[in-house]
Amino acid sequence: MIPAFVVDDGTLTEKDVKKIKDHIKGIKVSRRIANDKRIKKALSKYKYCLKYRSERFKDRFYIKLFDPFLLPEYKKIIYMDYDVLFLKRPLEIVSWLNSNKNFGLYATEYKYKNYLPNFENREWKIIEKMFAKKINPSFPSDFNSGLLCLYKSSYQPKRVNDVLRYIYDVGLENTWTPEQFSLGVLFSEMKSKNIKNKCLHLTREEIDLEKDLYKYECVHFAYMAKNVYYPFALKIALRTKFFRNKKIYK
Repeated sequence: MIPAFVVDDGTLTEKDVKKIKDHIKGIKVSRRIANDKRIKKALSKYKYCLKYRSERFKDRFYIKLFDPFLLPEYKKIIYMDYDVLFLKRPLEIVSWLNSNKNFGLYATEYKYKNYLPNFENREWKIIEKMFAKKINPSFPSDFNSGLLCLYKSSYQPKRVNDVLRYIYDVGLENTWTPEQFSLGVLFSEMKSKNIKNKCLHLTREEIDLEKDLYKYECVHFAYMAKNVYYPFALKIALRTKFFRNKKIYK
């Protein structure tokens, strides 16, 4: 069995923790107060990392950027957001787990056909291009951190600190960019593989644009696509052994 590790962002109650442990045997839930102390020590040499981790922004990206990668005592780490659904056996990830080669897995976002970006989206594309030019030209366009596989040794706080220094200089610290851009830079600078044909990162509600979601190993319902996450998750649940005498994996 693969060990599982949950990072508490401060919102989990004792009841929540009990439910998690009852559902997944052997899982470890690392609580917020203890995490704060351990992360502060781990980041003590990195000014901007420590500064960002000490923020209290509404979106808790300041926790996601560090805790899932620095706290677990595992050689290999598979990180996933809560809104990632597996539709069949993740053979790409299983192959990565069984490999002795040090490389990472990530996926870029799905590019919608006939998509006319609004002003806000065009503005973010400009920011992304400026960031890539300043920090790393190989920064992957539309990188998404919803599902990541990497060796713990590949996570470099020093490089994250460099990215965060720039993020603070341009005033983007209270956005999604510190976490997304920092991890994108790490994956662009390590040996890594884009598995966008196996992992689908959706960002809009129109999932009907993709006729056959089940050809993917997993789907991530990010941003506006979160609105259709629960209905689709229910459909998946109805296919499992909990509702039928039939497993989800075939």
